[in-house]
Amino acid sequence: PLYIPPDVEEWVTLDLKLVNWRFLDFQLKLRCSTPLFSVKKKLRDKHGLIKNLKLYKGQRHPSNELIGDELTLSELGIQGAAKEAQDEEVYEIYYDFKPADAKMNNPLLLVTPRSHVDA
Repeated sequence: PLYIPPDVEEWVTLDLKLVNWRFLDFQLKLRCSTPLFSVKKKLRDKHGLIKNLKLYKGQRHPSNELIGDELTLSELGIQGAAKEAQDEEVYEIYYDFKPADAKMNNPLLLVTPRSHVDA
């Protein structure tokens, strides 16, 4: 008989770190089939009006930049494990951005919106 192995959905934990401000670090647990634009959307939801958002796998270096918003995390080389696995896969992702209007000195850009604050 033909044996088809079960399709195990892989999950990964992204340890998202802002390049120059360690107090805004946070983690996301996502499927490896998640496209990069979804990760960027979550960052935009967290920080508000931003532009020139860049993500780096590991160190901040042009060769480590994650390019291709339509590509999934697994296509970008981020491999995960089953959701029930003992050892979860954790990847450090550094990100950098500029406020939407650099002339505007708005301290609220660094504040987490109330909809994202844990009760």
